[in-house]
Amino acid sequence: MSLAEELRFGQDDLLPVAVQDADSLEVLMLAFVDREALERTLETGLVHLWSRTRRALWLKGETSGRLLRVRELRPNCELSSLLVLVEQALPGACHTGHSSCFYRGYRGGRLTELSPQVFDPNEVYEDERASPLEELIGAYAWVRDQGRIEVSGTWRALRGPGPEPLTRALEEWDELLGVLEGTHSHEGFEEDAWLEAYQVLYWTCLHQVGEGLESAAALAHLVQ
Repeated sequence: MSLAEELRFGQDDLLPVAVQDADSLEVLMLAFVDREALERTLETGLVHLWSRTRRALWLKGETSGRLLRVRELRPNCELSSLLVLVEQALPGACHTGHSSCFYRGYRGGRLTELSPQVFDPNEVYEDERASPLEELIGAYAWVRDQGRIEVSGTWRALRGPGPEPLTRALEEWDELLGVLEGTHSHEGFEEDAWLEAYQVLYWTCLHQVGEGLESAAALAHLVQ
């Protein structure tokens, strides 16, 4: 039986993963894998993960060159999470340029940076980062895929009964036009314009996510 068959993936078919430097024992990051990412990790010996933001499998360090080579895999007692001990090709496992994603501490009532950057992320990643809109759509897609989050209005809009997101988007578009034409008002022109524009964007994004059109595909449809 393979490791992927042994482990207990969550309702979203994802498994939380803690990545730790095998020599220094510094915790580098927390992430998720799906079955394919785990299989790729086992096949190549390099850490592959699942990005909940981009909704895609990715090879950690593919862009930056900071690959993580697996030395050991340790599942927890319930087989519901995984500790991955790694060797780093280059220092700096965090996309912020720090050695670890846990580079801050809560001290004196505020967050304090405890370690300096080991590389400049602006030079390494350039235009590889997701745009704010891609991240927003990715976040909505993650909410959609959760089993049950009744307290979330976004989850209910995507999974529960009620008007279709596209219908709401068209309604908010009519209200935005009303604000611009002076026939619809709440608080004032500027406040109302921002509010209705946000609502148009929100419900349009939910429509795209509901249709399974995410990230780059969703952006293409949004601008058509």
